[in-house]
Amino acid sequence: MLSDFLLIIFYALLFNVFNSDPRLTARNGGGHMPMRVVMSQSMDLPEVAHLWDTSDVHTVVTTQRGARRSFQKFLASKGVEVIEFDFLNPRDVMEYFYECGYLSILWECGGSLAASAISSGVIHKVLMLPFNFLYQELSCFLPTNLDNLP
Repeated sequence: MLSDFLLIIFYALLFNVFNSDPRLTARNGGGHMPMRVVMSQSMDLPEVAHLWDTSDVHTVVTTQRGARRSFQKFLASKGVEVIEFDFLNPRDVMEYFYECGYLSILWECGGSLAASAISSGVIHKVLMLPFNFLYQELSCFLPTNLDNLP
């Protein structure tokens, strides 16, 4: 049965994957855990990353056809699903997941990819959060650790 919610994560800048090694999961365990999707034309992604741990959360990597075949095989051996597109772009990726039955999609991406997605008409609502900056700047004033909030 397909979930009606998919967490789809597109990294315009791979800085986040290489430097912060995100898990991209829901904060509270035990509930619904959305699928993670990474969009990368070149497959220039790290071999060691939380994203490749599919023991609790399914991960899909969308890429350009033929990009780093050896790395694609490596990801497949870790349980990561790799989907190739002739030309990787937001519209085709969104259409693919729509055809799979996903109706609500959350994007987290950088400005370049966001601009491409918005101009192609696949984004209907935008929420911009400079959270990393705010967290670093305001964490000393907060009464609790943000990682423990529900």
